[in-house]
Amino acid sequence: LISSRITGQNYMLETGYETEFANDPMPRRIRLGAWYLDSPRNDVYLNTRGQSYTQFGGTRMTHQHDNGVYVMGDQVISRPNLNSKRNLAVFGSVLYNRGDFEPLQYTAKIGLVKTGTFEGRDNDTFGIVASDLKFSNKEVKFLSERRAKGGGSGAVPKHGYVFEAAYGYSLAPGVTIA
Repeated sequence: LISSRITGQNYMLETGYETEFANDPMPRRIRLGAWYLDSPRNDVYLNTRGQSYTQFGGTRMTHQHDNGVYVMGDQVISRPNLNSKRNLAVFGSVLYNRGDFEPLQYTAKIGLVKTGTFEGRDNDTFGIVASDLKFSNKEVKFLSERRAKGGGSGAVPKHGYVFEAAYGYSLAPGVTIA
């Protein structure tokens, strides 16, 4: 594995603001954060001679540090009445990796969650989300070269898109089947 046997410390800093139904009819949350990882990480593309690992082999180049930032939030946009916790909320997040040697440069997500999907199912949830995954330049080169080595052609796209839908069935307090 490219990242096997990694040991080190991950330092995180997060701040934010949130409200809840008790003090806001349309609760919201926002979080801003950053991380710093001090463990050695293998480069996804280069060997220790600064050449393509796929083409020339050798030992992968290692980097000692990595860091990034993120922002995430959600906002209730609809409620049937002030006595109900049933609602529709929009959410989103962006995570940006500052290192160019990791597979992903950033991920961005946006979606909707409906809490209280059906009458009598006030704690069930239904959600949809769309995500954009932007691969680092080095990851695109690595994957494209591996594709060519396996007999394929063409460059791997820089972006990947994921669309998801999920239902959460609240079986009992604290127990949800997704």
